[in-house]
Amino acid sequence: MTLNLGVRFDTEILPPYDPTRFPSVNFGWGDKIAPRIGGAYDLLHNGKVKVYASYGKYFDIMKMNLARGSFGSDYWHQCVYTLDSTNYNAITPTLATGAGCPASGAAPGVTVGRFIENVDFRATKADPRDPAIDPNMKPMSQHEFVAGVDWAITPTLSLESGYSRMRLDNAIEDMSITDNLGFYIGNPGSTFADVLDRNVVIPDTGGVPCTSPNTPAGCNANFGNNYLLTASNGGPFCAECPGVVRAIRRYDGAEFRLKHQSAKWVGAVTYTYSKLTGNYPGLTNTDPTDGAGGRHNPNNTRLFDLPSMTYLPNGKIDDGPLSTDRPNTAKVYGYYPLKWHRMETSFGVIQAAFQGTPINTCLPVVGTSSACQWAEGRGNFANFTRTPGLYQPDPSKANFCTTCGNFVASGVTQNARTDPYFQTDFFVTHQFKMTERYSLKLGANVYNILNQHAAVAVTENVNAASSNLISPVRPSRFSGDPQVNWALVMSPYNYVDAVNHTGSFTSSLGTPMTLAGRYGMPSVYQTARQLRLEVHFIF
Repeated sequence: MTLNLGVRFDTEILPPYDPTRFPSVNFGWGDKIAPRIGGAYDLLHNGKVKVYASYGKYFDIMKMNLARGSFGSDYWHQCVYTLDSTNYNAITPTLATGAGCPASGAAPGVTVGRFIENVDFRATKADPRDPAIDPNMKPMSQHEFVAGVDWAITPTLSLESGYSRMRLDNAIEDMSITDNLGFYIGNPGSTFADVLDRNVVIPDTGGVPCTSPNTPAGCNANFGNNYLLTASNGGPFCAECPGVVRAIRRYDGAEFRLKHQSAKWVGAVTYTYSKLTGNYPGLTNTDPTDGAGGRHNPNNTRLFDLPSMTYLPNGKIDDGPLSTDRPNTAKVYGYYPLKWHRMETSFGVIQAAFQGTPINTCLPVVGTSSACQWAEGRGNFANFTRTPGLYQPDPSKANFCTTCGNFVASGVTQNARTDPYFQTDFFVTHQFKMTERYSLKLGANVYNILNQHAAVAVTENVNAASSNLISPVRPSRFSGDPQVNWALVMSPYNYVDAVNHTGSFTSSLGTPMTLAGRYGMPSVYQTARQLRLEVHFIF
């Protein structure tokens, strides 16, 4: 019997790029305590059968992306004007820094149209009574249990098996109500992350509350319109909305490996059956709708940006097979060294066969086209067609039609997945001695030698125009309030009505959506054949 027992302690500080304006993230020694325990047992007392198990808790070390994107490094200001002239040559920003739009006010050199606003998309909430970072935020962590049995059948042949169970404990993400009202940073699912049930902060200027109709002039300048009241004495944005949802990621996998290793050749056959489910793909958001196939922004991806994203149109929480879930995967590996005339030529081949990944249907709900609600849940694809005809919103026109061009649901493909993924890789190396001390090794690696081209992702967003979203409205309660009827899109609703702007969605902003021409078609393919050459000088 062999036992390994231990515990790891960490302390961590994530500094901001601009400490004069932005906070830091701090975790003390007591915040990241990671116990580990493992054991192995010689079952037959002859060294041929090993039974092992282990448990551990693991904490992430935060990347600099959050500090860069939210705490002072990234600059993203947009100056908005009315388009009163089509002469785009008259738009000539002259800001000395080259940014185009300054930190506040209008862009110098732009005289086309009326200036509307300067939007800071990297703003971080600065009011101490409504902090940007949860003071009780917990570090990102997960726990893992592993167990297995290894059997040395012969001196050259072994059979190995193992089971892994991983569960996410806490994630760290930025969360908001809209992209330009400021972001809260904390653990999804915590009280702090419940942005819709948060009491709206009403700051004051010189002891005078920032309330309507007698709002002090300094309120707008110091705090922004989003804090000002118009018709109530404060309270949550949506008290009737369901609660927040925590970040969920579960992995269960059983792996079997048959391995051969001798002086003549080495080979292995492996098979894994696994399930990867939840609503949080990880530090890299691999949902195909985000960043054209994945957003590499740890801790501030599109995930959890809007409250509606954690719910489905049927009112249930988002929880299903994640975008990289491949339940069945198998690999065959072989390597053969051939020695001749004081030289050695080696050949190797790897064959992979993977089940496809889930295909979803993204409904763009509030914010942007990548702020998805999955129409039928993760892994289910809603089949859509359109009624023929030209949609004409003016009833006075001859071709006015209230149903022409509407989305028509034609069933749901359950457990929809991309095609199976097959890839064959081949490599060859040749090594020969130049002297007694020096050798030269030449090699070639051919990836996807058969040039197979399986689709690894498809277009999942139903909407052809990113500006036309599902955004049901309600009477505004706060100045700067996005006026979104959150309760409607976080409770059971008819998503066909939503995309057609019919039924309960007749008051939605904009015109009915247009079905994307590439909806359901491949958007990312397997990497084509690649040849890489290598040269090694060995001494």
